[in-house]
Amino acid sequence: MTRGLRLMGLLGIVALALTIAGGVKAGTATTEANMNSGTNLRHIGVILFAVLFGLVFLMHLFCWSNRERLMRYRRTLLAGISGALPFLAVRVAYTVLSAFAPATRSISPSGQSTLVTSSSPLVKFNSTQGSWVVYLCMSVLPEFLTVLVYLVVGTRIPLQQDTDYARGLQTDAWEDEETARLKPMSLGSEYTH
Repeated sequence: MTRGLRLMGLLGIVALALTIAGGVKAGTATTEANMNSGTNLRHIGVILFAVLFGLVFLMHLFCWSNRERLMRYRRTLLAGISGALPFLAVRVAYTVLSAFAPATRSISPSGQSTLVTSSSPLVKFNSTQGSWVVYLCMSVLPEFLTVLVYLVVGTRIPLQQDTDYARGLQTDAWEDEETARLKPMSLGSEYTH
């Protein structure tokens, strides 16, 4: 399971790097070929983000199917994460639609950039020239609400009071961490003269 989570993290890093590289390349392009290359990188990156969201969703379903093995407060945390996933899904959907929205500029063979219009229904998802209402409702608000849910759930659940039902004990990982953090530092002989 840890290997799977690490691979998902790596997938997220690759998706982010491709999306950033594609956005920068398309934004600073002086030729149509460079702009198309940047757009292709961005498309690949957002598809990887969509795949990552699918994997997160499947992992979430796996955790729900094994919820009886989870400690009490971690089940509450899982329920809180369930509340954030729909908002995250809307945000990922906007990212994909925005990436595939038609370009709002074209570059002539002489290197001149000109604005272009499109009748595509995806034009309203364009992050620079699209509808601000769509941007607000599908990008800003879902992202804000996702973070808010994670913050509220993450700070309200006393995970340090969780009991490990498999062992019948309270988990001591938090106690060890607190002990190490609060333990006074002793000065060894290397600090005395």
